[in-house]
Amino acid sequence: MLELWSHQGGSVSEVELTVTLPASADRVWRAWTEPRYLGQWISGHAQVDATVHVGGGYRLTLPSEREPLVISGVYLTVDEYTGLAMTWSEDGGAESQLEIQLADAGDPKRTRLTLTHRGLAEDAVEEHRTGWREMLAVLEEYLAL
Repeated sequence: MLELWSHQGGSVSEVELTVTLPASADRVWRAWTEPRYLGQWISGHAQVDATVHVGGGYRLTLPSEREPLVISGVYLTVDEYTGLAMTWSEDGGAESQLEIQLADAGDPKRTRLTLTHRGLAEDAVEEHRTGWREMLAVLEEYLAL
């Protein structure tokens, strides 16, 4: 089940989504932090380089019909099995912040994930809202296998 919340104010905005995933917190954590798993669900053909620790960096290269999309950033917080925060920059553009929080969903085989993307330009909110909704649906399908 996906819930959506977004806030717009001033010149920056944020999108927050919550989903209950059909997997343990350990599996969800690995899907976000282990490059081979992240590359599988986020694109199927993504190249992922990541050093998951505070101050470590990541780089996702996603294939596209035109030129590949490169997303990169630095990990700000890494709380094993409970959450991550990182900077987020697409093709070297403006930097925003992505936060992933994991919580108990009342069943050891289910995890509640809350994704918050902050610092978005107002004209980028709808694109990110749509993109993250699609990506979390893909993650849900991937974890159900």
